Amino acid sequence: MHAQDWYKKAAARDFAKLRDVSMWMWNRGRSEVTVPPALKFMEDTGLKVALDWYWWHGVPYDTYYPNFWPPREPIHSFTNGIARIHAAGGYVQPYTNGMLWDCDDAQWAEGGEDCAIVLRDGKVKSTMFNPYTKQHQAWSCGEAPQFQERMRMLERTIRATGMDGVYMDMIGHAAHGCCYNPRHRHPKGGGRHMVDGYRAYVEKVRADNPGFYLSTEEQGEAYLDLFESFIFVHSSAERFGVRHELVPAFQAVYHDAVVLFGSYATIDDQPPWDERWGASPYGVETTEWEKKYPDQFAVEFARGVAWGQQPTVHKFLLEHATSPRFTADYAFMKDTARFYFDNRDLLFDGEMRAPGTLTCPAQRVAFLRRGSYTKPEEVKEAVKDALPTVFHSVWRSKGGRTAAVLVNWSRTEQNYNLDSPDVKSSGTIPARSWLLVKPR
Repeated sequence: MHAQDWYKKAAARDFAKLRDVSMWMWNRGRSEVTVPPALKFMEDTGLKVALDWYWWHGVPYDTYYPNFWPPREPIHSFTNGIARIHAAGGYVQPYTNGMLWDCDDAQWAEGGEDCAIVLRDGKVKSTMFNPYTKQHQAWSCGEAPQFQERMRMLERTIRATGMDGVYMDMIGHAAHGCCYNPRHRHPKGGGRHMVDGYRAYVEKVRADNPGFYLSTEEQGEAYLDLFESFIFVHSSAERFGVRHELVPAFQAVYHDAVVLFGSYATIDDQPPWDERWGASPYGVETTEWEKKYPDQFAVEFARGVAWGQQPTVHKFLLEHATSPRFTADYAFMKDTARFYFDNRDLLFDGEMRAPGTLTCPAQRVAFLRRGSYTKPEEVKEAVKDALPTVFHSVWRSKGGRTAAVLVNWSRTEQNYNLDSPDVKSSGTIPARSWLLVKPR
């Protein structure tokens, strides 16, 4: 795989804007909510934050796409927020959706059906993602000139605000499959036309915006050389009801060819709510969910980093960095960022090696299964009866340094024994801490 030209092209890119990022904040809302916690973290640690900025747009989330512009706050306030992140040394990119056009919006008549994926039965492929606004988003084909021109204009407008890059949702994960739209020139049904169309579209966005980093969703192998970063949320799999063992296969193969980040780890276990959906069905929450699920944040947060992803926290608010209620988890965040930064020759640049076997005590962990669209009566709990208390991986840097990375996410000291082809070690690791183990 590494001998393929597209892989070599991807791995040869300059990732300088992201190499020193030690924490991603997947934050949502106006700059008054999203920017201060990023600045606080950078002030407390001296490390660089990347802000993945959702819900900056005037329209409600999952509604009226692709009409993202203008922002939901005055332009001068929006651009000032970007400038404040830059002044502190940070990186910032906003959310857009690279595929969806709201077919319940009046502007759909301006070419929406010309751009849509049409299913075998002749119906436009559409999804009601948002149960609160109840509007349907149509999926655009790779042959979608009107949609793509709207998106190209949007991304140029976003770049002009001073952003470092832009997130284009769904392309990496969903831009494939069949289309039977009779208005399209491509062969009807399956084939490579969808990927070819999306590749051409993203290449135009890149040509429009030189030096502008692009980001998308999950394991987009077909687009590996076109996006500098992918968001991965598999480290939070339990909250989605996933019961099988998680294996970081994509991370192991493509680690040095694209920047990986992402998790749903949320310190207070309360998902974000878009004010433009109306009143929250949860009202003003008083439940301290993190006391009911005291290990969920640490598990979801640490697992991805052990896989070589850049640390990511979801919906990080200023109160999470200042309230005594969250002191322990905030300390773990800061320690993780420092550990990642100090070892980025392994965890950013390096090659993931065979992990071998690590034995350690296991622990029962309960997870809150709740997202932004989960209604109160639908909230569930997932339980892992025996989750290893120590996650690990083994790495070799480009300079030849080899080491194992261990993290004890639990709240007590743990014993471990590691037997891998590169590193063999046994000992103890303190609660909520990271450990670098070198070969004997």
